[in-house]
Amino acid sequence: MQSLRKITIILCITGSLLLLQSLNWLSPASANAMLSAESETTNLTESSSAALSLYGTFHAMGVNVNISIAEDPDRDAAANIEYRTGSNPYQPGFPLSRVSLTRFSGSLFWLSPGTSYDVRVTFSDPDGGSLNGKVLQASGCTRADLEIPIPNRTYFVSPSGSGSACTQNNPCSLTQGISQVQAGEQVTLLGGIYYAGEIQIPRSGNSGAPIVIRGMTGQTAVLDGSDPADFPWTLVKNGIYRTTVNTADAHLVTANGSRLFPYISYSDLSNHLWGIPGFFADNTTVYVRLAGNADPNSAEMVVSRYNHAFLVEQDYIYFLTTRQFDSS
Repeated sequence: MQSLRKITIILCITGSLLLLQSLNWLSPASANAMLSAESETTNLTESSSAALSLYGTFHAMGVNVNISIAEDPDRDAAANIEYRTGSNPYQPGFPLSRVSLTRFSGSLFWLSPGTSYDVRVTFSDPDGGSLNGKVLQASGCTRADLEIPIPNRTYFVSPSGSGSACTQNNPCSLTQGISQVQAGEQVTLLGGIYYAGEIQIPRSGNSGAPIVIRGMTGQTAVLDGSDPADFPWTLVKNGIYRTTVNTADAHLVTANGSRLFPYISYSDLSNHLWGIPGFFADNTTVYVRLAGNADPNSAEMVVSRYNHAFLVEQDYIYFLTTRQFDSS
């Protein structure tokens, strides 16, 4: 049995709330099942050694398919997925990815909570053989939507908030509100961009009294993990530019909204080892090479300064929106 270790949940959700609990990590292939509780498949169909498993969350469903090595010895088979509700026609999902010699994994997104889905996986193998044309089917349910109780107290925060009153007319900072909130209470973010991250939730809620962190109705609150400073870029050579940032070893850099590939050394970036736009971070010096050796001073450049938005190791926490954080 694989050993268990604690993981950090990093939230990247827009416009909805999610119940987060402390979870244990089993293996990379189980990533799609992390937020599911006991929503295992029903009506499981097996053919030979191939088997299909589904894991429902609120708006998504993890999909795992196990096969035997003998069914695809040269590892060139593909697994296409379709899904439906009730008697509606099947619609295609994104093809499953092979994550090991004997496993394909993937996810279905934008599903409805508390809904049963029929899932069908069809294999194709250019070599023919026992796997080619094989169809696996299973049914699984997404989790029912959550009912949020009326909070006992609300702490209002804003990007420019200060003090400890945390009222709507006198909001405090996000970290101040988070430090005060108790089980059954709520932190409401007034509209604006919060350049913040690596915030630790100090305590848990409980099943009847969760801790809620949400945006103000009718306003847009965004946690942005990027550094808001403007950084001038200096040409080094051969389309490589550099700048000095405020946080060491940034792991995320984007240019005009496109994520740059993280090269592991300056030499690899200079030699354009992978032939794609990228960056290399050496302490607080960041080097970039954009498509066509473009000048980053003419691009919208974003350099992340936080590894994650929130550290959640507690139970019954409801959440909001984040963007531009180092880790995925």
